[in-house]
This record gives sequence, structure tokens and C-alpha cells, in this order.
Amino acid sequence: MEKELLAVVYSLDKFKAYLLGSKVIVHTDHATLKYLFAKQEAKLRLIHWILLLQEFDLEIRDNSGAEFGGIIPPDLFCQQKKRFLYDVKRYYWDGSYLFRECADGIYRRCIRESKVHAILTHYHSSSYGCHHGPSRTFAKVMQSGFFWSSILKVATSFVRSSDACQRTGNISQRHEMPQTGILEIDIFDVWGID
Repeated sequence: MEKELLAVVYSLDKFKAYLLGSKVIVHTDHATLKYLFAKQEAKLRLIHWILLLQEFDLEIRDNSGAEFGGIIPPDLFCQQKKRFLYDVKRYYWDGSYLFRECADGIYRRCIRESKVHAILTHYHSSSYGCHHGPSRTFAKVMQSGFFWSSILKVATSFVRSSDACQRTGNISQRHEMPQTGILEIDIFDVWGID
């Protein structure tokens, strides 16, 4: 009970500057937290924590553990459930956005499938995109902080199916300008190569 309350106190104190003046709703599966606010006689430490929490517009909603446990899809096998629970640790919600912690430790915003085409069009086909290859387009999307599953595979298929890139084709050695050097030497003349 005390650890649960300490977690709430610590998190509210950590984000105090952002939460003051707004409604704060704490979802917990521990019904005794509501009891602590109504209890008159408690340990001095608990009373101190409750006084700290009174400066927030705080509402505690009790959700039973069974409500949280029903999130796992029922048709998964044992190994798939373990993988699902392992992957869930990388995701978190912030308001209406879902973020994922990537392999480099940076949190990126997850994008719906309906917006993937528009993002790839912006980072590949627009004047900003410059029709780079799949790896550069993938890098631009990742630098901007977006994420979706199979991002490199989708970016590769998008670049390969791009109409403008197909018409241009690959640049080979025959498209290069010939480079010939001009060398003029006068005695005591200063010359350099650019």
C-alpha cells in the first residue's frame, strides 16, 4: 500500500510543473489508495504524502486487476504471449499518441497505416525529399521521429515503385562528365589543383 502511494507521490512531484492546475486522474488496481485519503489516523509519513497530494486536482479511479489482464489477445500461443508481453514494455501512451522505444533508445511516434503513404511521399517525392534511395528515405523518416512496423521494407517498396524514379533510371558512368586536367606551367608561377 505504501509503495503504491509512494509511486503516485513521486510521479506527481516529478511532473509537478506540468500537472498543477489541471485535472489528474490516476488509474490503479489498488483500492486502498482511496481508503488512505479518507483515513484520519495514519502514520506520519502517509499523512505527509497525502498533504503533498492535496495541492493537485486528483482523482483516483480503481480498476481491478482483471480489467488490466484482459488486454492480451486470447488466441495467442504461450510463446506468442511471452513475446507480446516483452514488446509491450517498449510502448507508452502520451495523450492521444502512441510512442515506441526503438533500438537506439529514442522514442518515436507510431503512425497509422493510413498516414504511411503521405509521410513517405513527403520524405521521398517532395522537393525536400530529392528522390533518395530506400536507406536514405528510411533515415529521414527515423530522424523525424516516426515509426511503424516494417518501416524499411515499406520504404524500399515505395521507392522502387516511385514513378519519377523509374523514369529516370540509374545513373551510370556514361552519364558522367569527362574530367581532364589542364596543366600550364610557367617558371615561378603559383598554381594549384581544385
